[in-house]
Amino acid sequence: MVSPEGLGHMKAKDSKYPQKLSIFFDTPTGKKFGTKPAWVLKSDYKSYAVLYSCWDVTEDGFCQASSAYAVVIQRTREPLPSNTMDVIKGVVTRSCINPKALRPIKHDGYCKSNQDAIS
Repeated sequence: MVSPEGLGHMKAKDSKYPQKLSIFFDTPTGKKFGTKPAWVLKSDYKSYAVLYSCWDVTEDGFCQASSAYAVVIQRTREPLPSNTMDVIKGVVTRSCINPKALRPIKHDGYCKSNQDAIS
């Protein structure tokens, strides 16, 4: 996984729940915040996945709104079809995140094949 500024790592913590991941980005921001949880909310298993992460859970078990994040990762740089984007926006909306907050990120297109595992 590649972020705009550096390499990212994802790992399922428990094989019983492969949709629950740990994610780390090797960037200044990623190093500051460390490894964080992420959940796969939706995927077509071919072209995209919608990830959700909450970095601050309140005492009642809900996510602090300012610390909820959604990310769409995809296998190609081509824009996703509008019907797929409609599905993604619905998933993001049901996660209490404004889909208008999603924005495209330009990637350099590099891929490192020998990634180190995260702990």
